[in-house]
Amino acid sequence: DPDYDATQSAFYYARVIQVSTCRWSTFDALRTSQPLNSGVPPWIQERAIGSPIWVEAKQQATKP
Repeated sequence: DPDYDATQSAFYYARVIQVSTCRWSTFDALRTSQPLNSGVPPWIQERAIGSPIWVEAKQQATKP
């Protein structure tokens, strides 16, 4: 994180986008020489989001 500030609490999570893949209906249509289903896109792109991670702010030590 280029804007990381150790004095400020924050949370982070990972987002992942998969490379587009062919739908099963597209595979089946190509394998059986049938026309593609025009009601759905021939490709899909899956996504995933990881659980958030909380980072506590560092407390400044105070001198008495």
